[in-house]
Amino acid sequence: MGSHAVHATGLVARDGRPAGAAMTAEISCPPVVGLDEPLACDPTLTGGKAATLATLRQAGFPVPGGVVVTVPTLSRIRPEEHNKPIVPDCVRRSLQSLVEEQPEASWAVRSSAVAEDSDAASFAGQYESYLDIRGVAGLEAAVVACSRSARQSRVASYQAEVRITDARMAVLVQRYISAELAGVAFGADPLTGHRNTIIVSAVRGSGTSLVGGVTIPEEWDVVAGKARCRQPAGGILTAADARMVADLLQTMQAQLDRPQDLEWAMVDGRIVVLQLRPMTALPAEVAWTAPTRGGWLRTIRLGEWLPEPVAPLCESWLLKRIEERFRQRQREVGGFLAPAPLHVLVNGWYFHSPIGVGSQTLLVTGLLRRPRLALATLVGRRRPEWSDVMAHRRYAREWHGDLLLRYRSAVARLTPQVETAEPTELLAIVDELADLAGECFWSLVLSGGAAWRAEEALDRFHRRHLAHRVPVPSKTLLQGLSDHLPQPHAVFSLDWIHPTLGELTPHATTDGNLQLRQRRAAVERVAAENACRRALRGRARRRFDRLLEVTQRAALLRQEHSDWFTVGWPTMRKAILRVGEALFAGNLINDPDDVFFLTRAELAAASGGKVTGDLRAVVAERRQERNRQRRLTPPSMIGRLPLLLSRVLLPSLGPSAGAGASGTLRGVATSPGRATGRVRVLRDPTAIDQVGVGEVLVVPAAVPALTEVFGRICALCVDSGGVAAHAAIVAREYGLPAVMGLVDATTRLADGMAVTVDGTSGVVEIQ
Repeated sequence: MGSHAVHATGLVARDGRPAGAAMTAEISCPPVVGLDEPLACDPTLTGGKAATLATLRQAGFPVPGGVVVTVPTLSRIRPEEHNKPIVPDCVRRSLQSLVEEQPEASWAVRSSAVAEDSDAASFAGQYESYLDIRGVAGLEAAVVACSRSARQSRVASYQAEVRITDARMAVLVQRYISAELAGVAFGADPLTGHRNTIIVSAVRGSGTSLVGGVTIPEEWDVVAGKARCRQPAGGILTAADARMVADLLQTMQAQLDRPQDLEWAMVDGRIVVLQLRPMTALPAEVAWTAPTRGGWLRTIRLGEWLPEPVAPLCESWLLKRIEERFRQRQREVGGFLAPAPLHVLVNGWYFHSPIGVGSQTLLVTGLLRRPRLALATLVGRRRPEWSDVMAHRRYAREWHGDLLLRYRSAVARLTPQVETAEPTELLAIVDELADLAGECFWSLVLSGGAAWRAEEALDRFHRRHLAHRVPVPSKTLLQGLSDHLPQPHAVFSLDWIHPTLGELTPHATTDGNLQLRQRRAAVERVAAENACRRALRGRARRRFDRLLEVTQRAALLRQEHSDWFTVGWPTMRKAILRVGEALFAGNLINDPDDVFFLTRAELAAASGGKVTGDLRAVVAERRQERNRQRRLTPPSMIGRLPLLLSRVLLPSLGPSAGAGASGTLRGVATSPGRATGRVRVLRDPTAIDQVGVGEVLVVPAAVPALTEVFGRICALCVDSGGVAAHAAIVAREYGLPAVMGLVDATTRLADGMAVTVDGTSGVVEIQ
């Protein structure tokens, strides 16, 4: 199909009108024209859809033959006659000739309005189509019904929305194609705007179920001639099929000034063109480029708790406040001050750098100024028991004896004040709790780093001394350590825009299956511990016991930090919503929740009566932008990490993940076990009521509040994260098979697909 060449006249004339349009200006139009006639290429006579198809057919592309009942003919029908099942005699005679010439054929009758398939509007789904029509009477009735659909109220509403007043229509009658396969191809990625990507969707049979949203299609992306199935659906297309569709689309749009939307069908291995129109509402091309130097990571530290684009209030207030307190603690304890910012937003998504925009010489500075902590960090991957004595036992005492007490006491003191505080007092309450959250976050980073380094040492010991004797993954030794259950202050996101678990389900009782899973995981852990001890003797056994004790204690401390980190979130959210209610009462915003789309500075100004500009318009624009950004799939990293950071301090990022062999996804093995179930993709982290028993939960990031459904699901798949991620830790705690770092599982997998998740090998198999 890619061998077709656009003729010298091109698909459009030099003046921008379709080829043949100029010559028809002075010619009276017949009531019906064939697609092979030059007149058919003029959209003022045959409408946008038919004119494009006629031009393509006359250029040699595989477009089914047919005729068009022209715009002037239908325009001469009086409004009252549209309700009568009759066509003019001249049209009837043309339809009669068509049927007599091809008596065995059936026909497709579709709209071709003058404004349809234009750069400004597609009119997709606005008019009625009639397929597999036979006989003259059937064609007459279909032509009348199709033309009548132009007078529907939904069409008038659509025209008003896109500001188009030309309602004139032609009707296209084409040979009906009984398709084996059918689908849609986009000349650019409609999600990201990438012009170098062609998206090919396919279903079996006609494409009616696809465009109607009834059937989940198979989807391929084709980039530089390489086809990749990103959403399987039973092997509908081969890679060669996807490339053939893409080649045809590229050839047709080669001389056009924008990407096109192609409807196609396949018959006997050949592609047939059913429709071609410009892509409308195509976003600006998305680029994942760091706005400043350095390497920036999507899913470490705070990024692990942010599964969506960040709303303006969270980014401009909470994140900056937490990270500023973190920087100060890093200077006090770590011996260096990372230059701000510690994060950047790219297309609304959070990316973090442990050293901000600084260089790796900062790490050397920390080593010289705080050698004890630096050495404890460096030896932790080999001798975590030494690291524990050198530094981390002390930090655990500080956490229990000071920071946790101060944080919880502040929450208890400030929460009652929220009900009566003035707006400026509410802002101060949030400031205080955000600062304490920043201190807690620094302690969480210390404990989390110590824990994953200890786990790495335990895993290394297991591979060397136990793997060939005890058929149990090393991570089994870390499951079922506590009776942890999700807390009311557990969050679906650090972003204040989402309610906490207690707000969403205030009267929920924890599923008994969750507790049962915990007990079962604990039994498996104890059995694994005993099996390991029986397999060891002397010095190796003593080394194992010390290593196991410090690793399990570090894992529990990390979990405790994660559990209490967000204890201030319900109070902060309540304070912010009270400010939102005040702005709503002052007629400054349309809803109290709109407050999350303002910045900290805008909120302070509005609270002080110093509003400038229309906050409603600002909120509406930012909501729309965030909704678009939510549909994107961000990469795990942008920019380039310094060598010391990537090789020494952050090796747990793991290997690149994503597509494996055909029908598989490969990620980071994080919680052992194997389970098969139906997929449930959860892009809205709060929609936990949609998750069913025995399903495989697939999420962009697994945040603490999702623990509520861990008793229901059989396995967990996560786009982001690695072995040290919160979700991985909790999954191991419950003995739940989990694979992290899958990159694009939420786009490649779809609800209802059957998959097998192997948390030991890090592979997800599509059944």
